[in-house]
Amino acid sequence: MTPLTGLDSPRGVAVDAQGNLYVVDTGNNRVLRLRPA
Repeated sequence: MTPLTGLDSPRGVAVDAQGNLYVVDTGNNRVLRLRPA
């Protein structure tokens, strides 16, 4: 199972200076943060 499983209406992505990826998941009312490995 990947962290992106279960996304419902993803609307935007961003990456910060530390390499974290943020995905706005509007259908689930959340912002998902994925940390670099």
